[in-house]
Amino acid sequence: MAISRKVRPSAADITASLNMMNGTDTMPQAQVQAAENVPNPQQIESGASPVQTQPVQPEKAKISTTKDTQIIFRTTEANKNSLKSFFAGYGFSLSKGIQLACFYLEQEIKAGNITIGPAGILKKER
Repeated sequence: MAISRKVRPSAADITASLNMMNGTDTMPQAQVQAAENVPNPQQIESGASPVQTQPVQPEKAKISTTKDTQIIFRTTEANKNSLKSFFAGYGFSLSKGIQLACFYLEQEIKAGNITIGPAGILKKER
């Protein structure tokens, strides 16, 4: 029987998950344009000048049409502080941490790895 070791996700993995959850998993247009303006290495070696482009203008902030809402649930002050410090250890607010945890649970349920019932969260045997 192999012993499994829990691996702590990297900050990049957590950030990628949050970005996917928030729908911001694409690069801003200004960064894409800046990346496109990088000269080709063959042009540099041959002495050809890179293509001259206009300076990139940053996009104006878009106003979101979706409104955030507040969810209230009861817990003890000690449990709240424990969760808050746990997620802060990974660089997240309590709200973002709970969102990420719920998103992860949803993925695991859809993948068939866990079930949720009156007894709590059960991991399926393989």
